[in-house]
Amino acid sequence: MINYPIAFHRDYRYDCTPSSQQGFSKIATRVAHATLPLLGLHPTLRGPLSLGMSGARSVMHMGQMVESIKNKKFEEGGLHFLHGCLATAGVGLYFFNKTYSILASSVSDLINNTRNKDWSHAALDILFIASICHGTLALTCACVLFQVAHDCYASREHFQKGEYLEGVCQALLAGGHLHQAVPQLRALHWSWKYRPLLSAELKQDSRGFVYLDIPDEQLHSLINALGDKKAQLPPYFGKGMAGAHVSVIRSDEMQRKGMPKIQDLGKKFAFRIVQTADVCPDDWKAKVHILTLDCPELESMRKKHGFSPRIGDHDFHLTYALTPL
Repeated sequence: MINYPIAFHRDYRYDCTPSSQQGFSKIATRVAHATLPLLGLHPTLRGPLSLGMSGARSVMHMGQMVESIKNKKFEEGGLHFLHGCLATAGVGLYFFNKTYSILASSVSDLINNTRNKDWSHAALDILFIASICHGTLALTCACVLFQVAHDCYASREHFQKGEYLEGVCQALLAGGHLHQAVPQLRALHWSWKYRPLLSAELKQDSRGFVYLDIPDEQLHSLINALGDKKAQLPPYFGKGMAGAHVSVIRSDEMQRKGMPKIQDLGKKFAFRIVQTADVCPDDWKAKVHILTLDCPELESMRKKHGFSPRIGDHDFHLTYALTPL
């Protein structure tokens, strides 16, 4: 499971109930349902957005649970209790792992959509949960493409009903998801064309830095697939440098632990490519292009030697290009 998935989905219809509202409150809820998904396109807003909406969902379901029990609707009360617990878990998990927090909300959405026989939303929930729990590049592409198709259909439906705000927002959302899909599709095409090795040998340099050694030619083919003429190789090539690699244990981590002996050097570790992403580190004057990888074996290896499962909260990744800003 990765910490920073490109795909993001939340069903805001279940965060409040517009049917019970009137006047300005109902209009405000409509506006929120239309615009909040647009905010979710920005990765840095997803965590706070999920935290706030999970809090609102928790309060709503706990109140409805009390009402249901008072009216002796115990089955309905039990369902509200379940969704309230999932929403509360989403709030609590946010402070430990934001991905688990988002996952708790998605499970609640899936239960609701399945009970309501809203199969298109349920399918999207399943794809999103699968892309988080067992991510692959193909699953990521399927998820974002399904989002594009779903957004286009929803936009058409809103326009036909005369709900122009919702229609415009869904159209903008489709454009945002399409923008996310394009680099994923390029990466998927690259993986189908070049069939890259999905395993690599664990090595260590003289400074103690531990890494997976990736064939250098994979980076050259990746840069060509990126389609950016300004893209350059990362500064990892030359005498005494690692070349194409996946960072596993940094040299400063090794020094803090007293340079322990790594017993798994020379072993090959298998991994999955989950997505491609662009990041802009503070100390780099460039947009950095990475492939996000999932490798539970590497997490276990780090823990076995007394380290945290990952370097900070960063996903394992292969930096394959950078574009100067």
